[in-house]
Amino acid sequence: MPDTPGKELVPTSEAEAAVEPYRASGLIEAAIGSPERSMDRMIGDHLANVAMLEARGDKSPERPVYIFNPESRLLINYALRRDEDLAKSGLFAEVVELDESGKPRYGVSVVNPFATSTGFINVSVGDNPYGFAPSYTEMKLDNDDPLQTVPPNIETADLLAMLGQSAIPESETVMDFVARRSEEREAFRNKVRQQQQRHYLGTVQSFGEFTNPDMHLIISDRDDAELMAASSREVGLYPLVVSGDDVINHYRNVKRFLDAPEHLGESIPELLRRTHPDLFHWLGSNAVSFMTVDIADEKRWNDERRQITVSVPASRWSEAEGVHIKQVELERSLTILRFAEAIIERSPIFARLVNPMLHPEYNDSERGKVEKEAHGQYMQVPVGKSPDNLREYTDWLRKVRLDMALTLYLRGLNQL
Repeated sequence: MPDTPGKELVPTSEAEAAVEPYRASGLIEAAIGSPERSMDRMIGDHLANVAMLEARGDKSPERPVYIFNPESRLLINYALRRDEDLAKSGLFAEVVELDESGKPRYGVSVVNPFATSTGFINVSVGDNPYGFAPSYTEMKLDNDDPLQTVPPNIETADLLAMLGQSAIPESETVMDFVARRSEEREAFRNKVRQQQQRHYLGTVQSFGEFTNPDMHLIISDRDDAELMAASSREVGLYPLVVSGDDVINHYRNVKRFLDAPEHLGESIPELLRRTHPDLFHWLGSNAVSFMTVDIADEKRWNDERRQITVSVPASRWSEAEGVHIKQVELERSLTILRFAEAIIERSPIFARLVNPMLHPEYNDSERGKVEKEAHGQYMQVPVGKSPDNLREYTDWLRKVRLDMALTLYLRGLNQL
């Protein structure tokens, strides 16, 4: 059942052949329609269908459409998202680069996603292991055992619970009956919730009236943080570099951190005023769209001059086996991460990347690759000792900048 109903388009053999090599990963399922030189009609149809569904009271967390450019191997996702935070709701776009089998990479090596000589192909995406919301959903009520189906929403969950009802024993009281039926309905509803958690990622991605698409805040303890700044400049983002010490010293000076942590988000303009006084008057309070938080650096863990005083229960670090200096340094890092979280909650941050050194579950062999945790939230070790890591980071910056460009394109078309 298509999530955005409309006229059925039959793909040509040309479209099917172009998509076929990329189906192995399980992300792209099939081509829909023939290649087109412009995305405009496909997006226009999608926006019209979304508007129709909204008028009918649609409650899906996300309504996506996927467009593939086989020439550059870019898969573009245009979607309407719903969130309690209005800045996180609305039309958003994301672009990923596919490998030879169709597995997504969260980086882009091309500059212009609109360039094509082969045309764009509307493709379908179903249940997949990569966190992409499906563009269609199958009801599967006509299979051999519909009660084993995972319902797509609460209404169909209640329907399946009705289909599964059995005869009521004469010995069953009304209270027992109501409790049993409520338990059966809840079991189906839990299937819906679990499927939605798998299909629809959370989001830190926001977009507001004052979102500046050109500013990039880098919080880093690296001696070579300028390499990240150079990557930022390469893709056209102006880097504002702030050290971890700048962040800590800022809080010591304003005396807010321990006394009133709820004001953390308000301190970004003050931090930029302190560290970039020549630029601050151009920025405004909500001007940073992209963030890199790269504050884990083992070589500094034994530097006692960098200890900070933070109220963190000692039990939280019981697994540190009494390594006191590392304990203090980890607390310092978490303080800076807390600062970044507060900025994101109170400012329209479009995308951020965090060094995952504090995440032990993040595999050492994968630290060069960018991993996506949620919409607008990524993990990677940006520099390290490998130039490949830095190239991945640069491609990620290019990707999130294109994400914003495509979001503006989508919202602009929606106004026409």
